[in-house]
Amino acid sequence: MGMNQQFPQQPPPGYGMVPFNNQYSDPMTDFNGNGNGGNGNNQGTKLPIGGTKINPRTDKSNTIKTLLVGCVAGAVAISPIAYLHTYTFPSEIIANELSQFQFDTFTGAIAGGSFASVYRYFVKEVKDDNLVNNVVGAFVLAKSFSRIRTSYYCEGLYCGAPLGFMDWDMSRQFVLSAAENLALFGAVALVIEYACDRGYIRRD
Repeated sequence: MGMNQQFPQQPPPGYGMVPFNNQYSDPMTDFNGNGNGGNGNNQGTKLPIGGTKINPRTDKSNTIKTLLVGCVAGAVAISPIAYLHTYTFPSEIIANELSQFQFDTFTGAIAGGSFASVYRYFVKEVKDDNLVNNVVGAFVLAKSFSRIRTSYYCEGLYCGAPLGFMDWDMSRQFVLSAAENLALFGAVALVIEYACDRGYIRRD
């Protein structure tokens, strides 16, 4: 090794560190504050991207509250439309109307709770009306199409006017199901927003 060989300079202080609470911590430090270069002040916390501090117990508590609020809001929102869908405008012959109504309300509560949990994580960082509309619309479309029953005379994916893949009866099924699901997921989104704005549920 020559005498004139240059050795690499030492990195400046703080190089490769992640800012957190106006301090620097080693990104290789684990969540318990252990590791090489950690400042040891992160006991029991996680350091996600952006330096946001998350308490796992608090996050779990808010997730459970979101799920319960979504279930209750979903059941309340869907019950009147499910009643009309079952008793007044049935899309098919229903042998046991009461059981069908109760089943639709129960599954609506489950769908509302599931949607609330997903919705909170989508909007917890940034409040964006377009994002809210997209999330609600995606759930409405996915659940509405799943309720459609094809007509007996369909040939493959062709069922006649007006859309080819959906005839008038199938289109009516879609409209009723979409109205039901829009009330369900729209109401759940509004309730979750209200609960977050009031501080009952934390977004982060």
